[in-house]
Amino acid sequence: AGGGTARGALRLRGGALHAASLTRWQHADMSITEPVHMSLVVNTTTVSWVGRSSVKEMLSLIMRTCVAKTKPGDFARIEHEVHGKKVYFYVISRTNGLAGTLVADQLYPQRVAINLIEQLMDDFTKQCDGSWPQSRSDECVPFPKLEEYLAEYQVWKG
Repeated sequence: AGGGTARGALRLRGGALHAASLTRWQHADMSITEPVHMSLVVNTTTVSWVGRSSVKEMLSLIMRTCVAKTKPGDFARIEHEVHGKKVYFYVISRTNGLAGTLVADQLYPQRVAINLIEQLMDDFTKQCDGSWPQSRSDECVPFPKLEEYLAEYQVWKG
């Protein structure tokens, strides 16, 4: 279960979500040197407990890198190949410093991923009254809807 477990998390059946985050990345504030995942959920149900933390760390790092490369007001879909299977990192970066990210396999519909990110960002903005905590620690804002949505939309049945 050692080295192969981290790769196993990205081998879900078609149309599946693997991770989601709501990230603070204030481009106007130069003192922030990297994005902060205020809320982050990673599906590790298909991975043995030994590999779960490494899968979460790996996806968190890739998601942080994708957010950092997406300009405010832009959308990005970044393709990553794992064992011959395409995985997409969807990023929406708003001009208010909030970015949303989903990780899904190639069969998950892009339209659904984008709509889900937008809904999560709207709900998160309402919960925080439009201002983000200044903490620079990951997972500083509990947001149960992130985990609920990831579970609800885990496998696309369309």
